[in-house]
Amino acid sequence: AERLAELVGGTPGRYSPYAVYLSGGDPARLAPIRDGRALVQDEGSQLVAQALTLAPLDGPDGGRWLDLCSGPGGKTAMIAAIAAQQGAAVIAVEPNPRRAELVEQNTAGLDVEVLRADGREPGIAGGFDRVLVDAPCTGLGALRRRPEARRRRTPAASC
Repeated sequence: AERLAELVGGTPGRYSPYAVYLSGGDPARLAPIRDGRALVQDEGSQLVAQALTLAPLDGPDGGRWLDLCSGPGGKTAMIAAIAAQQGAAVIAVEPNPRRAELVEQNTAGLDVEVLRADGREPGIAGGFDRVLVDAPCTGLGALRRRPEARRRRTPAASC
């Protein structure tokens, strides 16, 4: 985060060791974003992804990680980047075709297999060491950026 903050004129995040705060402007105009070396993601989402990678396990980590309801892929990309450092691979499951495309775009160059399937029956063998399920894909991790989202949520809302 410190190196990225220097490159983009930001400051390291307060909570996530991967976050960089920007004072304004369009992040898409920054070279690290354009080049695919960084993504725009709320710090709350980063903390969720980091928690998955740091959770203690009973036994060794066999390197099989799963992200259900993975679209648009921000958390998947972060998980996959950390997984790569640990020799793990990620399978991302997303039923919505457009969101699955976004997962593929956001994880380009990372060891991620994207499956277009319903997470309840994805058609893959079990035995994952780490599993992230953001269902029903509420978007509530972005409340700081979109506070009005809390009023649009209903019990019937889903991915």
